[in-house]
Formats: sequence, structure tokens, C-alpha cells
Amino acid sequence: MQKIPVSVISTGIKKTILNYLNITESDNFHVITNGCYTSIIHSLDKINIRDRFKINKNCKIAVCVGNITKNKNQVQIVRAYSILHEKVKNGLVIMFIGKDVTNGLFEQVIKESGNKENLIICGNIPKDHLSDYYKQASFNIVASISEGFGLSIIEGFSHGLPTLTFSNLDAVQDLYHAKAMCLVNERTDEAFAKGIEQILLMDWDKQFIQNYAENFSLAKMSLDYINLYERVINE
Repeated sequence: MQKIPVSVISTGIKKTILNYLNITESDNFHVITNGCYTSIIHSLDKINIRDRFKINKNCKIAVCVGNITKNKNQVQIVRAYSILHEKVKNGLVIMFIGKDVTNGLFEQVIKESGNKENLIICGNIPKDHLSDYYKQASFNIVASISEGFGLSIIEGFSHGLPTLTFSNLDAVQDLYHAKAMCLVNERTDEAFAKGIEQILLMDWDKQFIQNYAENFSLAKMSLDYINLYERVINE
């Protein structure tokens, strides 16, 4: 039987396929993670996020990048934020960047939480302005129910931002480093709230994280694909 090599973007996806096939391993599936531009793109008209959204200079900023959907699970971030201690909430603004496709339901959730001053829906941001948000943030949040990879994680890395996410996200095994990520082991609001508190308390080395991002550059991804093609051709 002819073997057809298959590449996937994360170890989690490979495990899902193997589980579906009811096998433990196969040399036919190859993990090649996604890549991104790891060089910071500077916009021509730099946006001061704090001025635009009237954010207190003493507040830390977290970003959650991606369209607002049920799967991206931004509502759980709102619920977790709501149970934080007041002191923590007063010192943290979370910015949701992406198109809201919930027909206003997410905005209503924020209003009902009573935290609309510190939970900001930014809408769709032009790609050349996105870097301004990353550069002025302290950390990145990914709370997706399922996520094949999570491009915003390495986009955050390239700007020196650590990411808070769930430990069972598909790409965590490929992306994780203790100096670049803070993981939540349970998918409860309480556990995620504790994760927010933990990432705020930890000291992060921005330069280390930016250097770590080079492991997920477009150049590295391209080389991995070329190596795979050459291996297949020579078999």
C-alpha cells in the first residue's frame, strides 16, 4: 500500500488523527508548526493605545486577538475577570481585538459584568496597526475551546509577550516554554482567574521571548517543509 505523507500544524492535531485511526504512532504524519513574521512591523502612524482608549498609565494591558466567537471563548475571559479581586481588576485592562460575530451578545455580556471600562472591544484592527497593540501590552490571552495552532501566540512572542492559555490546547506541546507561557490546567472560570493573577505576578524576560519566537519564524517553517519534501522525494 502506498504511503501518503501528511503534514499537520501541531502535535495535538496529530494525536487527534492517531486516536481517530486507533493507532498509537505513525511515521506518515509530520508536525510542522505555523510560522509568522517575527520581525516587528512598525506602523507609519503609531497609535498610542492608552491615549486612544483612555487607559490609566498604571494599568497593565492584556490582548486577546481573534474574531469574537463561541469557539474563541472570549466570554470565559469576561467571567474569569469578573471574579478577580478588585485590586487586580483595577490594575488590568483586557482588549479584545477582532470582529464580533455574536450579533452584540458579547458586548451585552461585558455590560452585564459591570466591567465595561476595563474590558474593551476594539473591533477589527488593520494588520499594520496590530503591532501597536502587542507592543503596548503586558501579556496575551488565548482561551479557545479548540485551536489547531494559535497564531496570536507566536505573534505575541515576537513582541516579547508571554501567553496565558489552557494546557490542553492542541499546539501547547509545540509552543510551550516556561519562560514564555503560563498554563491553566482546568477549564473553569476560577482556574482561569488564578492564571490571570499568576501571569501578572511573574517576571517575564521580553528579550528571551522575542528570541524564542525565532523557533516559529516563516523561514523556519519554510525550511521544515523543504526538508520534508526532500525526505519524501528521496524515499
